[in-house]
This record gives sequence, structure tokens and C-alpha cells, in this order.
Amino acid sequence: MVCEPDKYKWSSYRTNALGKSSKLTVPHPVYTALGITDVERQYNYRGLFSGVLDAEELVNLREATQSGMAFGSDLFKDQIEKLYQRRVRPEKPGRKPGRKPGRKPGRKPGRKPGRKPGRKPTLML
Repeated sequence: MVCEPDKYKWSSYRTNALGKSSKLTVPHPVYTALGITDVERQYNYRGLFSGVLDAEELVNLREATQSGMAFGSDLFKDQIEKLYQRRVRPEKPGRKPGRKPGRKPGRKPGRKPGRKPGRKPTLML
């Protein structure tokens, strides 16, 4: 994307970190809690972006973003799953416990897909 957050056209970084005026942004309560004055809030906001992700964190962030899963610690993921009652990490690969091999969920045993009960297949020549 960009090397510096202020270079991204659609970012609110310039407003929150540098004090540039914008008709599109409104200060968020979390942002206003960063300090008493505008200068203090801007300084603290810039501090949020001073760190650099290591290669492993970057890979994990990209995978989470591409799969629609949460990015963060296991504690954070546990809290999100509990709060929203939804899975936020990938399922383990393989068959689910209690499911018989070769049987798809929701299908009745002995019935082939695409056939209606009581109808015989038509032979096409």
C-alpha cells in the first residue's frame, strides 16, 4: 500500500496525527481520550504508529485479513468469540468429530443427490 500512513489518500491519519482539517472525520471518543489538548492527542496518536511489525506478525495479519478472521492474542480472540458468539479463528483441518466419512451434513443416508424419491433414472441414448 504505502510506506507512511499519511501517504494513504483515504486515511484519517493526517487529521488525527498531524492536525490537518477534514470535513470527513469526527473525533472518536477513544481518540479524544489520548490527551487533553490537540497537540497531546496528536503526539500520542503518532506513537501508536511508531512500531514496526516483524515478518511473522505481518504474515499473520495478512492471513487474518484475507480469511476474515481476528488478528490478536488468544485472549483477545477468546473475548471476541464470547462477545459476538462467532468463530474468529480458522477451524482445525480434517473431519469434524462425530461425522462419518463420506457423508455430507444435511443429506439423508441412502439417498443420492439430485434424485427425487420414487423416480427411476431415465436412460438417454
